Amino acid sequence: MRPSSTRSAAPMKPPTRWSIGIFRVRTTSVRNWFPLSSRSSSVPPVEGAFACEKCHTGNPHYGNKVLDHHLNKHTETIECNTCHSPVYAKCKPTKVFWDWSKAGDTARKAMPDYDWKKGESQWKESAKPVYAWFGGYTKRVLIGDRIDLNAPVTNLVEPVGSMNDPNSKITPFKLMKGIQAADAKNGYFIYKGDPVIHGGRFKKRPMGYKAEK
Repeated sequence: MRPSSTRSAAPMKPPTRWSIGIFRVRTTSVRNWFPLSSRSSSVPPVEGAFACEKCHTGNPHYGNKVLDHHLNKHTETIECNTCHSPVYAKCKPTKVFWDWSKAGDTARKAMPDYDWKKGESQWKESAKPVYAWFGGYTKRVLIGDRIDLNAPVTNLVEPVGSMNDPNSKITPFKLMKGIQAADAKNGYFIYKGDPVIHGGRFKKRPMGYKAEK
């Protein structure tokens, strides 16, 4: 899957292959695009999407000044929180990177940026969003979906939109990046609770296994 935005992703470390048991595993760089308007792809609202326009109408800037007119014209192609949410996580840091390949080191002291069961994390406060055209729909990679193991990045969730789509607007997103395990032979993600992993998680630190060339 390719990102809808033309912005390039920050460079990530190259994937590594491991030999574990009778199947091969590799790490894959992943990205999640999260809208800043409190939408969820895993638990969508049953009452439908709730937009700023439902309360503030399509002309939210009141007044007869020329500036009000131009601001209202901007709302035809720019989501309200593109301007009104210049940063997110202003009060508490939010997780922006999650490296599952670092999991398994029980000797490492517990810290907010590390969990031996989940790996290493990076957090950020007052983070700037990334922007993409968004028409209200997203593409998702579901459990069991095959992925392109040769792709530099796999978008687990990505916005669907286009400048040529009249329903799309420039929208701010939180971009969550990470390194996640994938089956190197069959091309699907391995997740916590996957039956191919004994006990539902890696019993040893994956990076301790012999890497394949």
